[in-house]
Amino acid sequence: MIDDTLRTQNADGGWPYRIGKSWTEPSAYALLALSAAPSEARVKKTLDKGLAWLRDTQLSTGGWAAQAGMEKPVWVTALVSLLGPARLGGSAYGRSITWTVNQYSEMRGWKDELALKIHGAPGMDASTHGGWSWVPGTAGW
Repeated sequence: MIDDTLRTQNADGGWPYRIGKSWTEPSAYALLALSAAPSEARVKKTLDKGLAWLRDTQLSTGGWAAQAGMEKPVWVTALVSLLGPARLGGSAYGRSITWTVNQYSEMRGWKDELALKIHGAPGMDASTHGGWSWVPGTAGW
């Protein structure tokens, strides 16, 4: 598995889902796996290049988009944050945590209330039950 992870890293430092452009989600998973791998020079080199890609693609908001070049930060920010401050760097990590905790989203409107009733959650007060959404400004899970 380690050899496959090392081999599939893109030239920019990130990882694709299978082939093609780098995406944040597979890059985060690859880096989490490599972080647990035995310490070898080839692993460290790949890990450092991947972490640099993540730091370079972090948005000014503190979040990460699904792919470099996209402007909207999404849920994958929480996944990247699992790498911790020692790997991401204190500033990048702190900004990612701040972004994540500020994404609290509540259900809104009669359509959402109806959906809650249909799906077996009658009487649930949507104003007190929120969560984190896949995309900011949408309903939480």
